Amino acid sequence: MKKIICTLTAVAILLAGTAFAFSQEEGKEKIPNIGQVNMKWSTGTPTGFNPQYKWGCTTVEFAALPNADFQAGSWLTNLKCTLTLVYKKSAASMSATKARGSKGKEAVAAAKKEQGDVKSADYTTYRATVTFAAVEVSGSKNAIQFFIPGEILKRDKEHMSGQAKPEFAYVEFSYGDLAIGAFDKDGKLRQGFLDGGATAKKISKLSDFEILTDEIADPGAPETRGLLLPYYMVPGALPLKNTPSVVRSEIEQQ
Repeated sequence: MKKIICTLTAVAILLAGTAFAFSQEEGKEKIPNIGQVNMKWSTGTPTGFNPQYKWGCTTVEFAALPNADFQAGSWLTNLKCTLTLVYKKSAASMSATKARGSKGKEAVAAAKKEQGDVKSADYTTYRATVTFAAVEVSGSKNAIQFFIPGEILKRDKEHMSGQAKPEFAYVEFSYGDLAIGAFDKDGKLRQGFLDGGATAKKISKLSDFEILTDEIADPGAPETRGLLLPYYMVPGALPLKNTPSVVRSEIEQQ
């Protein structure tokens, strides 16, 4: 009997070890190589909209590059791209539509005090995510455009004039449970993932970036939900020739 028990115990340990090995192998993530990222800003009026309002357009360019996990000719299914734009907040954007000059500054100061003097009170954040149906790993450049309505640009013209370039902007890609952000696992800034004005140029360390995301961008993004629009949600806006097909999550299935 003792010999049988010992044998069963050995078998159990062996099976457990095998299961653990399978678990480790199944949990190993394949990491896509997203590179050649570039952001561009411009303003213009989409077809069919009031010409007195120039919309803000951000073009995000990127490429799925071959690596050991994803060879050329393979596909990234349901690759997500999230764009975050951060501008300095104007008095008008806080509903102080008639405030200008020193009165505008007073309105901003008052609103900041009401919010607890947090960093996000000084900024307006816009964020949107798209899901690409399938992106081919080829090294070819892909691009997608996001828009901010022209009325917003005119309202906040103090900080959104010209090409409506933000104080800082960043992109993040998601593939399954894997996030590919502005900084890699070694804390090195990925080229092109972060750009913008004076604030963006000061960021070189992950700790500085985390302050901006944790204290400014993330708390502020919910305030403007639905105001940063991917091209397919803007009537009259067309995809670029190298825009991958997107997943339309609003389509229902009965």
